[in-house]
Amino acid sequence: MEAEDTKIITQEEFAAVSELFRKAYPYFVHEIERVEEERGKLNDFQLMLAVSRAKESLAIVNWDYRKMINMVFDGYVDIYKELGRKEADEWAIVTFGCSRYIKRIDGFASVAEDEDAKPVEYDAESLQILLNELSLQMEAKEAELLQLYEDFNRLQRISEKLKKEPPAPAPLPKDVDADEQQKDEEAEVSAKNED
Repeated sequence: MEAEDTKIITQEEFAAVSELFRKAYPYFVHEIERVEEERGKLNDFQLMLAVSRAKESLAIVNWDYRKMINMVFDGYVDIYKELGRKEADEWAIVTFGCSRYIKRIDGFASVAEDEDAKPVEYDAESLQILLNELSLQMEAKEAELLQLYEDFNRLQRISEKLKKEPPAPAPLPKDVDADEQQKDEEAEVSAKNED
């Protein structure tokens, strides 16, 4: 039973779970904001309701994905309870590329926006939050791009070095070395006998 809980997820599974969390995140944050405005920081029950409402926006059919997305929400909730919402939001943004806004063809929309209504004019605080989220996402992508660039340059230098230097001769198999050594020893013995 323990081995099943510690299963290592694949890159494809992580990407799929990240996509699910990114889709649910705007609904989750909207629910947290709504309750915080009325009652302050959410308690365990209110957090559980916010998670439940956010997951209603998802269609998860795979049991493993359901467990993994629950673990992601649990991670957010743990950070929220221990460090606060700002840190939990930053974790979601940096780790999963989340945004409180739903990406649409014509730009960004929050969950609270009515699609038929006129475009929303953001207040200074909301605009600053969106700018911070996008900035964190850009920093994460820049770090990833920098790592790829460094790997590319390292491999390119190795390739250039291989082009300039002739390849080293391949070592002889051990049996060939032993045969040659035996022949050399026999030649030495026969040379001594001739003397």
